[in-house]
Amino acid sequence: MSNRHSYLWVLLLCLSFTLIQCSSSAELSTIEVVPQASNRLASVKSQVLPPSSIQSITFSSSYKSDAPPILHLGSSDQLHLEFDELTDVSGQFRVQFKHYNKDWTPSNLPDAWIMDGFNEFIINGGTSNSLSDPKYYHYKESFNAKELDLLVSGNYMLEVYDFSTNTLLFSLPFLVTEQEGKLQSNIETVYNGVEGGAHGHQIFNSYTYPSEIEFPQFELSFTYIPRRFLGLATSTDIKNIGNNREINFHLSRQKVFDASYDFALLDLSNFAINATQIDEWIPEANPARVILKPDQLNFISGVNSEMHSRTIGPLNARNARYAEVIFRLEADALNSTDEIVVLGDFNNWTYDERLKLSYNQSSRYLEGSALIKQGTYRYKYFRVIKKGTNSYLLPINDRLSARPQIYHTVVYYRDPVKNFDRILMIGSVEANR
Repeated sequence: MSNRHSYLWVLLLCLSFTLIQCSSSAELSTIEVVPQASNRLASVKSQVLPPSSIQSITFSSSYKSDAPPILHLGSSDQLHLEFDELTDVSGQFRVQFKHYNKDWTPSNLPDAWIMDGFNEFIINGGTSNSLSDPKYYHYKESFNAKELDLLVSGNYMLEVYDFSTNTLLFSLPFLVTEQEGKLQSNIETVYNGVEGGAHGHQIFNSYTYPSEIEFPQFELSFTYIPRRFLGLATSTDIKNIGNNREINFHLSRQKVFDASYDFALLDLSNFAINATQIDEWIPEANPARVILKPDQLNFISGVNSEMHSRTIGPLNARNARYAEVIFRLEADALNSTDEIVVLGDFNNWTYDERLKLSYNQSSRYLEGSALIKQGTYRYKYFRVIKKGTNSYLLPINDRLSARPQIYHTVVYYRDPVKNFDRILMIGSVEANR
């Protein structure tokens, strides 16, 4: 008996025991629950984080700017990769692509199944910076979806290796979608819906699936991603099978997203003392040092919608330089036992022990530093919450009320023949408040 037939017999047997629960009005709960608080906001568990010599990584696509990189299978969409290597010698790098399941475990699909061509690309040359230390080379590469000739949709990782040693330096996640079916979305604001009294966003969806889906209650699953934060991706826990190949799904009230999520804007386009953010500029230090004006709780964040008009990321001019940027936060409103960390676009929103704030007795501020290239970035403070051997990050928001947010809905299909996760559809929905 073929694998496909065996699979169908198992499903039919399950249906015979669960006929009442699988009716059109039944609510089916998925097992997987991903916590919204994580110590990796924009990265995933299988991702390899870069060494300190690799800085200012940007990875995007021609999809929305505040979303993970997304490609439409068979289209001319592009992935854009840029990074710096802190060195005075030009390097060479090898790039390859790997397919993953929806939970970011390797799908182990062979290259011949995911790509019609040779799965290896070379990045070399680079552009050296001028004048200032530290010395670095800047690398830039784009990958066209049609030229990559990917054969299947799903979760992917772009892996960057040192060419001479074949060492995996870092990897970056992205999504490939088929855009099959029809997806509708809406958002409801849940007042006092999040721990601490903040407002929450509860997302509701209706999906009309393709005719090839025979058992949607088993073969389809759904995930929400806030902004580009793949580390905060949350699986739906309620879905209802409707008529005419329609399935409805949403998050329960216990899993709503924090609608008060906000950001502060860090303008480092010019390393000079100014009235808004930079208190001291010390160019003679090695590396040069920038001391920011102290942040105050409840007066940190800008308006999320205003940031859409700003170009977020590092400057790519040859004379763009790096500096040790010192963040300062007034400690009066915080518990003395709180562990605080600052994250931002400058480190891909990934937790790093070096970004923990410590109390400076002389300045009486909590302080933390990071090596940052000139540019414009978003950043945010988080409490580090420890539970047993695990820890997660709890955002420190200025307000409890809802702020503008964007969410991306991913529809996964577990291929019953090849036994891997495809992405049938990705849709985005914005909440102004």
